[in-house]
This record gives sequence, C-alpha cells and structure tokens, in this order.
Amino acid sequence: PMINTLLGVRVMLNDLDPGAAISEGNGLMAVHVDKPEMFVGMASMMIPGFENLDLANQKEPVRIPPEMTYVEGLDVFALMGKNAIGLSFGEQHVKDLEGFMGAESQDDGTLLSVSYDMGKQMEIQAALAERFLVESDGEQSVVEEYSEAVEQVYTDMLDRSRINVRLNPDGLHIDTDLTFK
Repeated sequence: PMINTLLGVRVMLNDLDPGAAISEGNGLMAVHVDKPEMFVGMASMMIPGFENLDLANQKEPVRIPPEMTYVEGLDVFALMGKNAIGLSFGEQHVKDLEGFMGAESQDDGTLLSVSYDMGKQMEIQAALAERFLVESDGEQSVVEEYSEAVEQVYTDMLDRSRINVRLNPDGLHIDTDLTFK
C-alpha cells in the first residue's frame, strides 16, 4: 500500500566530503506521496518515539531526536505537508524545507532526473582515489602529472551535468545536458 501512494522522491545534497563524517553533510529530501499521513503512521509503528513528534499537527519543521536517526551528530528536521514528507539534513536548510517540498513537479514522464556539480564530483573522486591509492615509490610519473593537469582543467571548466530519464510513447528516452563555467 505504501508504494501505491508514492509519487516521487526529490533529493538535494549540498555538500559531501568523503573524508568527513556523514553528519557533516547537508541537504534536503522530500518524499512525495498521495497520503503522507499513511507514511507517518507507518513510521510511528516502526520507530519508537516517532508518534510523539505529531508531524500531522506541526507548522514548522520538527527536530528528530538523535536516537531515532541512529547517526551520531546528524541533525535531521522533518515536516509533513499536503503531498510530501520532507527532511532537512543539517540545520542550515530548515528554512528551505517547506519550499523544497512544494516545488512543482515536472510531470513529463520523468523516471529519474539527476543534476550535479561536476567540479565537486571530480573532487570527491580524487579524495576517494587518494583514500584507496597504493603508495607509490615517491617519484611521480609523467602520466600521473599529465592526468593531474587534465583533471585540474576539467575541474576549472566544468559546471553542471543533468541527466533526465523519461518514458515516452517510443520507449525510454535519456537526455544529458552539460554546462560550463
């Protein structure tokens, strides 16, 4: 029954540092559903103490107690709207949560739409590569120097990438748009 009322999910991840704790990230999430009360009711049955939040009668985002999130140091705020349940990860986005939940749907058959900062993605990839990199003999090869130079040029010139996956009468349609700085 919960899946039948699901209309979509919107996530905005503002910051992610692969070297930092997950509690240092921040962003917003909205689960768009036909009957948000049903989702809140299910959460109240599965998460001890959730029923005490009384999301249905709140006008402002409510801080979820840390013992409910199971992630130490992660500040999560929740709000229930007419057709969505929203979460703010980090206190800095609490003021944006209601507007994020109320953003207009594309309503164009979109199955998945992803937009991301390509420079930040390159930074995350580099940090992950460093974390799992085998130590070298101390001398940097010409290939490594060239690779780092190309990576820096890409980071400096690339802006955002957006991928849209839609269903249309002809089948699956995938669009990719790139923007540059």
